[in-house]
Amino acid sequence: MASREPTGRRGTVGLKGEEVAARFLRERGCEILRRNVRADGGEIDLIVRDGSRNIVVEVKTSTDGSDPIEAVDERKMDLLARTAGAVDIAIGRFDLVGVSFDREGVVVRWLKGVDGTDPM
Repeated sequence: MASREPTGRRGTVGLKGEEVAARFLRERGCEILRRNVRADGGEIDLIVRDGSRNIVVEVKTSTDGSDPIEAVDERKMDLLARTAGAVDIAIGRFDLVGVSFDREGVVVRWLKGVDGTDPM
């Protein structure tokens, strides 16, 4: 499993969003275990530990005022699940973190247990 550095404007915005998301999660007691993990044709933005659970976190970032979480569809969730299955860490939950940058500042939204697992 390799890590990669996204390139171009989209990659730069995405990396900035991932940094904000990682800081946001750390401030809420999560430990960042891995970042940008590639496996089985997909990529996991963050793997974090929240209490006793390891969590796959998909980070979506927007700069146009849209809700970045709406960009995650069933196909993306299926790819995340397949990718997580190829990672050598037991995964207890899938979460989404949306980061929106606009003129007013930064808004972060964290959705827990988007795979139907109990978010507590």
